Amino acid sequence: MKKIYFQDGENYDIQKDKVVKATKYKASGDIEILDTSNQKNGFDGIEKISKYEYYDLKSNTTKLYKISGPKSKVSLRKSMKCLEKKLKNNFLGGKNELFVTLTTDIPITDIEEMKYYFKVFWDKLKSLYDGLEYAYIIEMQDERNSWHFHLLLKDMKNKILYIPNSTIEKLWNKGHTKTSRITNNTKKHNNIDEAEYIDSIENSLFYVDETFRIDKVISYMIKTRTKQKIPKGTRCYDTSRGLKSPEIENVIYSEICSQMEGNYELKKEKTLLIRNTDTKAIVNKVKKETWKKIKQ
Repeated sequence: MKKIYFQDGENYDIQKDKVVKATKYKASGDIEILDTSNQKNGFDGIEKISKYEYYDLKSNTTKLYKISGPKSKVSLRKSMKCLEKKLKNNFLGGKNELFVTLTTDIPITDIEEMKYYFKVFWDKLKSLYDGLEYAYIIEMQDERNSWHFHLLLKDMKNKILYIPNSTIEKLWNKGHTKTSRITNNTKKHNNIDEAEYIDSIENSLFYVDETFRIDKVISYMIKTRTKQKIPKGTRCYDTSRGLKSPEIENVIYSEICSQMEGNYELKKEKTLLIRNTDTKAIVNKVKKETWKKIKQ
């Protein structure tokens, strides 16, 4: 399989007859359109069969994944893309949402042990606050050599969710916890650089009187840099059953544009060039458009 790298490219107009992938986000109403149909130069790939096997399209053979060592960067990126879509489909920065960090007083290096502690914590929290759903990521604190959690909570039954950090810490019962509110107010902190803002999330104490933007929280949660010690074959995130993935369909570009006409406006667009590492040749060109629903 050819090694590739990504490079920003010049935006282009998607042809009207192209088949694109349209992702519809329930929480925001946004529609994301992805054009990946510009494949060229014999770009090869694989098809996943199971957790342990994949089909190599180049050699027409079934192969085994290497399950020892940390996850590959490609695998992490795919996982984080899936998580990003699910977070964007369910979390909007509403008053019924919270962002929580769970750490341990004693460093924990066994990831399965840490996940067991979370299950115990979640069962106790769910018994007190009916209607809660969660999405978490687990990552390694390098300075302590210990796993910890970041999670988003959402109350599906009530318009406001308030859980004191002291309650979270008592139920967790393993160490320090941090809790913050989130918002969808894009004007807040607009004088702060995005990287600086995300770092502020990583370094701040999260108490309920502190608020962060949901888009930046999601950007922080899907970073791959902090998850590169996740073992192969281990999920680096999880969500409760009540959180649904967005509706995704393959559709002709002109048809989805007709559906959006008058109700949506183009929010942003980005084009990536996918190049062969050895030859520098462009093997694919991908464009993503984000369309925002117009408030009536």
